[in-house]
Amino acid sequence: AWMTMCWTNDGAQLHRDIPEIAYVLGKEGGEIWTDFYAIPKDAPNKPAGYALLNYLMNPQVAVKEHLANGAPSTDARVNKLLPKEVLDNPILYPAADLLTPLEFGAAATLTDPGRAELMARFKSA
Repeated sequence: AWMTMCWTNDGAQLHRDIPEIAYVLGKEGGEIWTDFYAIPKDAPNKPAGYALLNYLMNPQVAVKEHLANGAPSTDARVNKLLPKEVLDNPILYPAADLLTPLEFGAAATLTDPGRAELMARFKSA
């Protein structure tokens, strides 16, 4: 047996290719993250940045990106356009109760005593 961290879309692809590989969210919790777009405050061409963001966030475009890279979408407008089999994939869209123990940001990860001990053991190995 082995364990690793991976992005959700990679976990779904691995499970699709090798069904014996399971993708599991730890019941104790863990860190969750999401990609985001940003325009630097000193960007030389902010209108172009906004135009790009508007394009990428268009549901018709975003659904194509989702289907190409497999990462789940947090945009309900995009989810309405996805095939049922994608939305029913528990790796990409786990039940809400499985997401409850997860948190954004490393601060909780670094301040939790159990996780701090685990990280110390990992670093000393």
